[in-house]
Amino acid sequence: MQRVRISSHQTPVHKLGDSQMTLSPKFRLAVMQLSLLDPSLELELSLRGEPLIPGLPDDVALNCLLRLPVESHAPCRAVCKRWHLLLGNKERFFTRRKELKLRDPWLFVFAFHKCTGRIQWQVLDLTHFSWHTIPGNALQG
Repeated sequence: MQRVRISSHQTPVHKLGDSQMTLSPKFRLAVMQLSLLDPSLELELSLRGEPLIPGLPDDVALNCLLRLPVESHAPCRAVCKRWHLLLGNKERFFTRRKELKLRDPWLFVFAFHKCTGRIQWQVLDLTHFSWHTIPGNALQG
C-alpha cells in the first residue's frame, strides 16, 4: 500500500476492488459539514435510518407527526434524533406542513346564543383564537 499526501493528511491509497478499502473519517466529516450548510440535506440524510414510528411507513408517520400541537414539540423532540430534527425547528416543521397541504384546524361548535335565543354554528380558528359565526343560510346549501 502506498501513502499520498492530501491536504496535510496522510491517506492510504487502495487499489480498485481492494477488499480492505474503507471510507476514511475525513470523507465522512466532509459529508457532515455539507449537511450543516444545508438543513434540508441534514434532515434527509438523517431520515434514512430508523423509521419515524416503528411499524408505520415514513410517509404515514410524518403525516401523524406534522399534526402534533406546537405545545407538545418540546417533550416529543426527546424521543429520537429524527423527531428532534423534525420538531426542533418551527420553520422547518411548518414548511413541511405546508408542503403536505395541511391546514390549521378549526373547532366547530353548535351553540346557543343568549341574546337572540337561537341555536347557531360557531367556529373557533385555533391559529388566531378567534370565533366566527356561520350564517344559517350557508348551512342549507
